[in-house]
Amino acid sequence: MDKAINWVCENFDVLFSGLGVYVISLIVAAIVAVVGYFFFKSKASSNNVTMSKIRAGGDVVGRDKKG
Repeated sequence: MDKAINWVCENFDVLFSGLGVYVISLIVAAIVAVVGYFFFKSKASSNNVTMSKIRAGGDVVGRDKKG
């Protein structure tokens, strides 16, 4: 940990220059993407509804009109 802090202190101007900020933002975006993928990963649907021999008929024109 001390080595990391010393490295940041020695390379502060390079780390927070344009390229350094870009690299840091890429690392943070990758971490957020991986965490988001595992957190919001959808499970397989357990809803197994099948529709067979269903018939619909009648006039559906204007069905939302009242009166």
